[in-house]
Amino acid sequence: MEILSQGLVLLIAGMSIVFLFLAMLVFVMTATSKFIPKFNHILPDDKPRKRPTKSAASDDTAIAIAIAVAASQTA
Repeated sequence: MEILSQGLVLLIAGMSIVFLFLAMLVFVMTATSKFIPKFNHILPDDKPRKRPTKSAASDDTAIAIAIAVAASQTA
């Protein structure tokens, strides 16, 4: 019976430690998310780079050139 009571004490102690650690982790993450944006002006995020868009005219021109080359080789 004494072993069961020791196991129960260890269970409660272990679960309490894990719960307190997770609660502290949530608190720290919440506080950090409110604290960090105040210093965003020091190291601002990079603006996303825009990819150059291919225009449909350049694709059509490439296709037309390929057709012209193929037609000139067969003739």
